Amino acid sequence: MRKMITLFVVSGCGERDGQPRLEPLARGLSDAMQPAYADFHFEIRALDKGDRVILHCLLSNVSMAATAIDVDASTLPWRNADLFEIDAVAADGKVVHRNPWPVELARISTPPSPLTIASGKSIEGEIDLGEMPISGLPRNEDLLLLWSTSIRVFNSDTATELRGATFLKATAAVADKPSSPISPEVPKTLPGSSLSGTSVSRSTPDEPWFNPPGGTWMPDPAVVSDMKVALDVALQPILAEKGEPTQPPARYWFQYVGQGSGDNRTIGLLGHPFPVRQGAATTFYGAFIPEACHVQARYMPSKRRIEDLVVGGFHCPRHM
Repeated sequence: MRKMITLFVVSGCGERDGQPRLEPLARGLSDAMQPAYADFHFEIRALDKGDRVILHCLLSNVSMAATAIDVDASTLPWRNADLFEIDAVAADGKVVHRNPWPVELARISTPPSPLTIASGKSIEGEIDLGEMPISGLPRNEDLLLLWSTSIRVFNSDTATELRGATFLKATAAVADKPSSPISPEVPKTLPGSSLSGTSVSRSTPDEPWFNPPGGTWMPDPAVVSDMKVALDVALQPILAEKGEPTQPPARYWFQYVGQGSGDNRTIGLLGHPFPVRQGAATTFYGAFIPEACHVQARYMPSKRRIEDLVVGGFHCPRHM
């Protein structure tokens, strides 16, 4: 079994008036976490895109043995942004974000598969900070993001923990203004939207539907259209009768993935009241917390009907 050791190098992008105080600290912390030797060089750069922050990741094979290494592609950090543990600290030592208390999530990941990184070569990917378990960050001050996740070598039963510190520069446009938290962006959908994107529309134009990766087959637009009509017909009477009368009607958002194969193909459905959870377009979630309101069902394309429909949790609002 090959043991993978990872080296972290973290850097920011650009400077304002002189070197930000946290940037050299981030480098020092990363140096302190470096192992005596490393098979991999893992670099993360925080790229400010104005309305969002992108973390650019570069994973390089720098093995002293000069041999290729097969990683499990399904565990690459940029494919599992929601599994990061992440905290944020300001220059004055104030902790502005703590990693949320862990909850059990039902998620469908891509199947394990080998990805070879030749000696001296690199692979790269990007993470939208909004897809990580972090929100409400002040952007008027420099921050240090302390994070950890894991990765596996293919056919290994042991996960290698990855830890690092990333410098996040304050947004110049708000550097002298009060904090401006990052809010989840709700995708806007229009009637007739195609399945080539991450969301499709239903009869209500502004109600998002997501088809995250991980299914065994891709439902075509006609099947999806029939599915949405069938769910609407089945779900509306239940929520009208059992919806919490003390709450105003709410919009719901939905996820679906193709399951099974051949004549046994079905579509797994999940729904939740707003707000939309960050990462909904990339990860198929189950109930976040058992007590939280959620809708679960299966759509049977061959029968064109909804089965096993359950409205679970407490205080589910009526459907708007």
